[in-house]
Amino acid sequence: MKVTATDGRVFDVDTSDETCKPRGFAHEEIGIDPHDNEVQIMGVAPGNDGVTLVVWYIIDHPATRGRVCYWGGKFPGDLIRSGFRKK
Repeated sequence: MKVTATDGRVFDVDTSDETCKPRGFAHEEIGIDPHDNEVQIMGVAPGNDGVTLVVWYIIDHPATRGRVCYWGGKFPGDLIRSGFRKK
């Protein structure tokens, strides 16, 4: 699936259950981030370093304008360990 990042880059994310679910959520599942913002999971792809696989999501925030971003904290590939929760 093609997505557009907040920086304008367009790329593909892996939306398969095999890739998304081990990281805490399924494709298009709704969750809550550590700051209590609603997010919609889009898929998994490398982060800005081009190597580390991260979960890309759309956050319910006017600054993102429907574009994807990811959590770059201590556990970027595991949203549950990073403090996200299911809605």
